[in-house]
Amino acid sequence: MQTNLNYKVYGLTEMAGAVFQSYPNDSMQEVSESVGYISDNTEVKVVDNNGKIVPYGTAGELMVRGYCNLLQYWEEPEMTRMALEDGWFHTGDEFKISREGYGTILSRIKDIIIRGGENIAPKEVEDCLQTHPDIIECQVIGVPDERLGEELCAIVRVRESAQITLRSIKSHCSVELVFSMKMLTKALNLLTTFKNPIHLKFVRQLRTDNGSYLHNPGSEPVSLATLGDVIAETAHKYPDRIAIRSIHEDVTITYEELISKADSIGCAFRANGFEKGDRIGIWLHNSSGWVTSLLGAARAGLISVLINPLYQSDELRFCINKTKLKGILIGDNIKNVNYDKVLHEMLPELHLSREWSLQSGNCPSLKSIITTGKEKLHGVTTLNSFIDNYRNNSEIKKYSSQIKPEDGVIIMMTSGTTGTPKCVLASHFGIVNSTYFIGQRLGLQDKHQVVCLQSPMFHALGAIGALLTALRHGSTVVMPSPMFRAVASLNALCAEKCTIIIGTPTMYTDILSYLKSDMPLSLRLALTGGAPCSLNLLKEINDRLNTHSAQAYGLSETGGPVFQSLPGDDIKRVFETVGYIADHFEVKVVNDKGEMVPFDTPGELMVRGYSNMLRYWDEPETTKKVLQDDGWLHTGDKLKISREGYGTFVCRIKEIIIRGGENIAPKEVEDFLNTHPDIIESQVIGVPDERLGEEVCAVIRVREDTSVTLENIKNHCSGKIAKFKIPKIVKVVEDYPKSSSGKILKYKIKELVESGNI
Repeated sequence: MQTNLNYKVYGLTEMAGAVFQSYPNDSMQEVSESVGYISDNTEVKVVDNNGKIVPYGTAGELMVRGYCNLLQYWEEPEMTRMALEDGWFHTGDEFKISREGYGTILSRIKDIIIRGGENIAPKEVEDCLQTHPDIIECQVIGVPDERLGEELCAIVRVRESAQITLRSIKSHCSVELVFSMKMLTKALNLLTTFKNPIHLKFVRQLRTDNGSYLHNPGSEPVSLATLGDVIAETAHKYPDRIAIRSIHEDVTITYEELISKADSIGCAFRANGFEKGDRIGIWLHNSSGWVTSLLGAARAGLISVLINPLYQSDELRFCINKTKLKGILIGDNIKNVNYDKVLHEMLPELHLSREWSLQSGNCPSLKSIITTGKEKLHGVTTLNSFIDNYRNNSEIKKYSSQIKPEDGVIIMMTSGTTGTPKCVLASHFGIVNSTYFIGQRLGLQDKHQVVCLQSPMFHALGAIGALLTALRHGSTVVMPSPMFRAVASLNALCAEKCTIIIGTPTMYTDILSYLKSDMPLSLRLALTGGAPCSLNLLKEINDRLNTHSAQAYGLSETGGPVFQSLPGDDIKRVFETVGYIADHFEVKVVNDKGEMVPFDTPGELMVRGYSNMLRYWDEPETTKKVLQDDGWLHTGDKLKISREGYGTFVCRIKEIIIRGGENIAPKEVEDFLNTHPDIIESQVIGVPDERLGEEVCAVIRVREDTSVTLENIKNHCSGKIAKFKIPKIVKVVEDYPKSSSGKILKYKIKELVESGNI
């Protein structure tokens, strides 16, 4: 291949660098016909006037998303909002891009000439004219024309003594200027790739004397797609494979049936008054109807609000009114969950209402209630009757085509361990890519896997980490029970030959307490998430479940893991860290002033990546506090990161105990207490102390037929951890207050201790 020492580069002031740039070994043809190859860690797409992506090789406006986009136009917020949309910058340039990664500029969009309804890019005509042997330089503009609107005008500079006429230009152009159109309907015009392959385990560090920063550019590009589209693609690939096995319902659904049901539900929503962007609440326990409803909403452009089935009337009313739900899905009553009772407490007018015409003073936005169950309630529509007229409905293609990958798809109610509910809006783009990369590290792409889903699906770990990740990769999802029950999970592991299990540390603790040595397990991986996992518990998972364990760390706000164990990580890595930085993520650790701290130094973790939440729903001020304008998200967690790319969880910043001016991380003390042979689990909190401000209190669970005293604790800790970290108060409990997702509610423990109820 003949090479050329000439290079091209394309960029704008707003991007503080190159978006496209020639490679040293690019051919003369590549240099002459393009402005170069897409820059590393940059996304580009070409869109039409409606913001819809056009096929490769088709002209449209170039949009760019990348690390060097401008922060803002100074003191021009309106202009900034017009130029920056979900991180995508409108360049105002007409472009086309190739599948191979090269870009070609056609013109500034404002320079486009519209002649009799035809759009003409001046640069295309200029390039042709400049091939004329007598023309040095030319500029093509549009001038007013009464009949055509605009007419082409060429202003040329010619060589000395040369004579150029309009006829000679027309003659030259009729031969050289050829217009062609290439339609590639299946290709999305998005590029985010690397010309040279990059190994998976590769991080870039910001090399400063005092700064811990990591960036994992990944070895594969992100995908620009919607959740509904990628699940449909999986269904097309594995139509007869079992997608859902709900043991407690005795229901089995193949991938072909799954997408068919989802499409029927989506069409029924849209035909009954739901519009793109409307919110539908999923107030359900784990069930097949939960899955098909979520996917149906995603296929139709609705936003699903995931609601804890244990919520009572006040909590449910808050969710409905906060997100202005138009409809809500419920199920048949189960143990500890009486949907009918809670609904009638909240909606006293329900027993007088007709289906689809609810008018409630408590919840004015709510118009319909749909049940996935068999029990028929007054004023409530059954899901089966709801979708009867919409089976095999081709309208879903029209609805799906209206959805952009950057649109919201799920709202998660995240009370976490703070008790303050917030509504996290996640995008199609974030979930599509998060589920792909989670699955890659779990090994779901290698062969068919059977995933035991025991986490509640209203929670990020259950919905994104387990359910949607498994479906994204064509795995089979096994649901043992409507709510977590350790015995049901163990029975499912054996009966369905599950190969992967995902859950919180508390779930594993309960499973191990019921595990019998003769149970026939087929596990190859156990992933823990949702809360920190102790070293002792990880060892027990490995030994007693006869599997490999892995850890993941993330928040609802990050839409998936920020750190996750790699397939080849040794036991030491898995036990001592929460995993390796996720693909296409940046992380940094900062002190109270926002300054980066050195590697291996604790501080607040900040995260920037494709799956960060779009915003907290209807809370702009809270969003601004957590999500900075430059895309960095405050996690509120204290971590430390290593140069090798691994993260270690220290504690929630709000849980730090300050004893006599000394900062104590509860997890450090808990990890040591858990090495005591008679302690199953421990939670360490700070309680008020008149002299020291706070004192260390350990709330412990002990093994059957054993007792642990304060003196035992002191003896166990003496000489092993610093004296000021040793608990001065010990409380023994049978269990801890937990959220429905299995998270231990430390703030509730603190309340109970301080009120004297423990």
